[in-house]
Amino acid sequence: MFASKARITLNPKKLYEASNAAVQELLKVATMMYKAMQSSDNMIGDEDLDGAGMDFNMSSKLHNLKAARTLATEITESGAKLYDLLGQEKDLKESRDKALEFLDSISRNLDTNTEQVYIEKCIGNIIENQTKKMTEMEDTVKQLKLDEGELLNKLTRRK
Repeated sequence: MFASKARITLNPKKLYEASNAAVQELLKVATMMYKAMQSSDNMIGDEDLDGAGMDFNMSSKLHNLKAARTLATEITESGAKLYDLLGQEKDLKESRDKALEFLDSISRNLDTNTEQVYIEKCIGNIIENQTKKMTEMEDTVKQLKLDEGELLNKLTRRK
C-alpha cells in the first residue's frame, strides 16, 4: 500500500526482523505523514485567510486529515515502543538462549539409554504394584464367596 499509494519503498525483511533497521523503515512512513500534516496545516491556514476556499468537499478533507493525524501518532508511538523493546533485546536474548539450551538438553537426554532404563523401571514398579493389588482383590473375592456360602447355609437352616 505504501509503495503504490505514497511511493514509499519499505524493506519487509527489515520490518519482520524487528531490529534497529525496522525503526528506520517506520521512520520513512512517519516523516511522510508528518510532511503531509504540515502541508495540510498550511493549506487550511491559507483557506481560512481567504474565506473563499470553502467547498462541499471540505468536511471529507478534514475527516481525512484527522485520520491521517491519528495514524501518524499511532505510527510514531509504535516506533517508540519498538525502539524500547529493541533496547531490551539483550536481556531477552539471554533468557531465550537459556530456555533453548534447557530444551535441547532435555531432548538429548530422552535419546539416551539411561532415560529408557529409568522409564522401564518405573513401568515395572507400576506393574508389580498392580499385580499385588490384583492378588489382594482375588483373595478378598474368595473370602467374600466363602462368607456368602456360610450365610446361605444359615438361611436354609433357619427356613
